[in-house]
Amino acid sequence: MLKKYLPLIFLGLFLGVILSCEKSTKEEGPANDPEAIEALVSYYSTIFKTDVFDTIKDTSFSPVFYREIKKRDFFIKIDIFDAPPETIFTKYARAVLTDSIEGVFHLFLNDTEYQKNFKAVSKVEGYFERWGATWDDYRGWLLKKVAGNRIYSVPGISVTMTLELISPSGSETLSPSSITSLTGTRELRSFSSRDSLTLKIIGSAESQVFYLHFWKDGRYHKRPFVLEADTLFSGCTVSGSGYQHLFIDVLNYETVYNSEVEYRSDAWGVLFKVK
Repeated sequence: MLKKYLPLIFLGLFLGVILSCEKSTKEEGPANDPEAIEALVSYYSTIFKTDVFDTIKDTSFSPVFYREIKKRDFFIKIDIFDAPPETIFTKYARAVLTDSIEGVFHLFLNDTEYQKNFKAVSKVEGYFERWGATWDDYRGWLLKKVAGNRIYSVPGISVTMTLELISPSGSETLSPSSITSLTGTRELRSFSSRDSLTLKIIGSAESQVFYLHFWKDGRYHKRPFVLEADTLFSGCTVSGSGYQHLFIDVLNYETVYNSEVEYRSDAWGVLFKVK
């Protein structure tokens, strides 16, 4: 009688071994909510890069300067809250990524190199909501809002400006605070590859110089803002795909033109998506 059922018994054992192997080799998800949010940050790495631009010596413009990074200390702060009872999602969270940077500012004046040590802080922020269950991808967490990146020196400078960003689809007026404010992922500005962008700085200080940094061919390229009819202009052509930043880099005039004055700067990364 037992012989009659032996094939079924062996088949059951075989399937059990196969299923247990598949289960053991399946990649485990995040163990808790903070790990799930960190995993999402990693997935959206191009959004949450605490970028350090201008690290390649470029002799296209005068004066020549670049930043050499000696030390970086990256950390992430995550605050998780229970959602109000009237909402559909169950929890929400804010994550702030901070990078403490130390480096050397290399400045070339009259064929002579000068070096200035500097310290800077880079910050970028995201907002998340938990809509699903713990067994869902990323434990049900979704990235809902993002902010632009800011990099400022310590000590810093005071910048008063308005940025007008002109693209084929229209123009947008931005301030430093609006660039680093949270924006819904669906409302994020988007451009097509090969779109031509023009940027205008309004209300800048005469004691400051402005540069545009844009992503092309796997690295950042630098282009100065030039004065035309009392307005500072710069621009670039969009390339590549995915999420990118346009950095508005502001330096004290003396930082760039005086070898004996300490380094001071502030920068804002305008976040956008290339279709």
